[in-house]
Parts: sequence; C-alpha cells; structure tokens
Amino acid sequence: ADLKRVMSDLLVESFFVEITRWCQRNGLRHRAQAYGVPEKNLFDAYLETDVTEIEQGYRPPEAAWVAHTTGKPIVSAEAFTWLPNADMGTLRKHSNLFFRDGVNRIQLHSFSYSPPEAGVPGRRMYAQIHLNRTQVWWPYANHLFSWMARSQWLLQSGHSVADVVYFGDESPPKEAEARLNIDRVNRNTFNTLEKSVAAGNFDFRYLIATDPNAFRKNSRDIATLRKHGITVLPTDFDLNAVKSTIHWTPSDLPIRYVHRRVNGAEIYFVLNPSARPLQGTLTIDLSNPDFVPE
Repeated sequence: ADLKRVMSDLLVESFFVEITRWCQRNGLRHRAQAYGVPEKNLFDAYLETDVTEIEQGYRPPEAAWVAHTTGKPIVSAEAFTWLPNADMGTLRKHSNLFFRDGVNRIQLHSFSYSPPEAGVPGRRMYAQIHLNRTQVWWPYANHLFSWMARSQWLLQSGHSVADVVYFGDESPPKEAEARLNIDRVNRNTFNTLEKSVAAGNFDFRYLIATDPNAFRKNSRDIATLRKHGITVLPTDFDLNAVKSTIHWTPSDLPIRYVHRRVNGAEIYFVLNPSARPLQGTLTIDLSNPDFVPE
C-alpha cells in the first residue's frame, strides 16, 4: 500500500502537475482521462488537470466529484464509441447516461471521411460509429444535436449543488446513493472545498466523514464550512435519514437528477436513464421562500 501511494504521488507530481503547468504557460488547457496504467489516485490526478474527462467505456466517478467540489466548470466525455448500429435513439440514451454521470460537455469521438465510392455504410475507424451522411437519419440529426447543445448549455450554467459531501474511503449506502446527490472528496480535494464554497463555485448541505480522525485533522476548515451553513453529520450518521430537496414515488423508480444553481435560481435536470417509460409522482421541496417554479 505504501509503495502504491508513493508511485501515485510521484506520477501526479512529475506528470499531471508538470504537463498542466506547461499547457497553461503556453495558453493551453489540459483535458485528461486520468485513469489507466500505472494506477494512481484519481482524486489527486484529476485535481491537477484543467478539464476532467471520462469516456464511453470507462466512467470513473472521481472525474465529476473532483470537478464539482473544486469548482472546475467542465466535465468532459469522449463519446459514442463501440456502439454498433447506433441510431438517434441510441445516441440520445447514451447522452442521458453521460449527463447522469455528471458530464456537461460531450466530445464527439470522430468523423471519418468516407468517399462516395465506398458505398453504404462507408468507411470508419475501428472504434467509431457511422456518424455521417451515409446514415438514413442524417437529415434529421440536427434535432438530436440541438437537444444535446441545449442540455449541455443548461448543465454548464451556474455551479453544482450536492445534498451530501462524503469524506472517506468507504462507499455511502446504496440506498442513499440512489436518491441523493452525493459528491466525494479525499484529503487533498477536501482542502479546496472551503475555497470553492466561499467563491460560489459549489454548494452542498451536509458533510460526513467516515474516519473520525478526518474531523480532528481538519477542524479549522470544518469550522469555516459551518459558517457557510454546512451541517456536519456524525461519522455514524445514517444517510438514509437525509431528505433530498427532490423526491419521487414510488421510491424505487430509477430516476437520476442533476442540481445546479445559477444567480439564485435552482435548476433540476431530471432524467430517466432506463429504457422504459416511468409513471410516478415527482416532488420538489419549495419550502424555501426564494424558490419559484417555472
């Protein structure tokens, strides 16, 4: 464990920190898919990038957690690879799955040139889909891309809002993860949390740490977060008792949502990531007198 930590720290310091600094000195931004070999701490690696990114086949949640809690405005995805016979419905479904995972900028993987003599469906690179004029639905693709653009504009507006920030190595209860917006931090991203909240780049309601030592070692930062209205929960607190500002019945509906705040307005992007229509009741807590439904 100690050797892996040393290797991870060296990789972050000698590559991620250095390449990001080089990019910034030269007027560039570092967009990174931080996972892969050799293994490293993804919290620390994504912390040292300008834009966190995931891809179609691998979606580590640290990319969104780090972006949200440190105030990075963009979570990117290398999208639409390895999808045989993809149509507009398939692409819309996978767009929603990216949005569910915290992505707010979809990078279309590639467009390969396919000469007319190649026929239909034409040529493509091994990983990409046929996203070109050979598709029968291509004349209508502008409707899909317009919807994607509007959704991403909305999800890039303002800043992220979480119900709970979870500080610890253990995972939150599955039942709580299914109905709450939970972002996680490690020791390094926690150190940036107060600054993000004070700058108006991130909001959350509750902080819980599974390691009692975390509170003792970070007592000053925790006291400052309390001044910002954050409620600090005991380490053994049952997250299933936390109420979200949005809930639904029946409670087992596979609904996910993204919560953002912009200029005092509350934005809830609610989506159904399943392949079936859902029936139920969705309720948003309007007890805050500043909330006005639109």
